[in-house]
Amino acid sequence: MKAAPPPHQLLLQALEDLEAEHVISHSAREDAEWMMWAAIDGFTELATNGPLQSRPRPELERLARRTMNAIIAGLSASPSGRGPSERGP
Repeated sequence: MKAAPPPHQLLLQALEDLEAEHVISHSAREDAEWMMWAAIDGFTELATNGPLQSRPRPELERLARRTMNAIIAGLSASPSGRGPSERGP
């Protein structure tokens, strides 16, 4: 049986798919894995050791989807995927 790819590789592939489907631009895709990884890691901490740990699984899954959708929406909102503080002169 073939081993599943590492989580970071799955994330990279998902972001490449979003770019290929024109959900996010190439410039928004640049370094997006670190924003997504931080959000996933933070949500996981909240769900396992923080204030969300007693929530039922369906609610955690809903909140996790909303978290990822919010990041994807942010990446797709601007052509560069960068906020005002990251844009050059």
